[in-house]
Amino acid sequence: MASETIADTLALIRERPTDAELYQQLGKLYFRAGEIDEAREAYERSLELDPDDPFGHLYLGNYFYANGQHQEALNCFRRGTELDPDAAIGHSLQGDAFKKLGQFDQAAEAYETAVRVEPDNVTVIRKLAEWRGYEKETLSSHGREAIRLAMHKDQAATTVALASRWLQTHPDDLTVIYDYAEMLYHMARYDEAIRVYRDAIDRFPTKRWALYNQMGHLHRYRGELAISEQWYQKAIAEDTDEAASFIFQGAVQARQGKLQQAEETHRRATQCPEGCIDEAYLNLGLVLRGQGRLSEAAASFRKALELCPKYPDALEALQDVESALRLSSDGE
Repeated sequence: MASETIADTLALIRERPTDAELYQQLGKLYFRAGEIDEAREAYERSLELDPDDPFGHLYLGNYFYANGQHQEALNCFRRGTELDPDAAIGHSLQGDAFKKLGQFDQAAEAYETAVRVEPDNVTVIRKLAEWRGYEKETLSSHGREAIRLAMHKDQAATTVALASRWLQTHPDDLTVIYDYAEMLYHMARYDEAIRVYRDAIDRFPTKRWALYNQMGHLHRYRGELAISEQWYQKAIAEDTDEAASFIFQGAVQARQGKLQQAEETHRRATQCPEGCIDEAYLNLGLVLRGQGRLSEAAASFRKALELCPKYPDALEALQDVESALRLSSDGE
């Protein structure tokens, strides 16, 4: 049945090849038949013929949405809504895309706008009701997943909004506390983030090693390298067996130009029984390279590669110093 209808529509298109609506109809038929790529071609042809048709943009957005390309879908839905702002469907479809992208405040606004422009539209009223139920559920049983999704997408404002609500009822969720504070300082809300970390340091004494490192990261991000170095030292004092804090501290020492001190710190990291020792050797090699000690740097990079043979940063750094050593030898 679908193929016959598609054939009939193609026949009509042969008679009226500049009819944009026929291409929209063809796209819908292809879409229903599961012929997704053909549907996209039909929608795009419709827009070539009539770029100001709002439904052409909405149909193409539906293609992207079904294909998991939610940002592209949102772009189409926005354009369709710009062309016909009084149609609820465009706002409602934007809500769907925002929801998939984890932009929940924007999703709520879009669904509410859809109802506002067409208050008697049963479909968008139902969509808004479903959204409110989803939002309530997300902020309870699925709240952490929503926070992690927003965090993964580097959506700082959404992460902070979701996390602040979640922590009202789950104040001891340390993972969310980490996400909350990190996104606060990514928005330059440093004092708020510091208060969150300090409160956690007081309440979670067995987690201070990680929290001290987080404070070090905050001050490094802020450009306060000397203060960052001090926090990493506090983390080292909490756990001298873990290489990570040594690596973090050595990195900020190097950024301050304290290469000899950074070398000592990274050498200590290579002797730790726990942690990413390959990364410690990489960073030691980088500091040695910075001091012009290329042969020693090469040996350190090779050691990193012994521990992790496909370590791309170590491979690249080793190639660099070996090239420099050859040039030096050629010049003698």
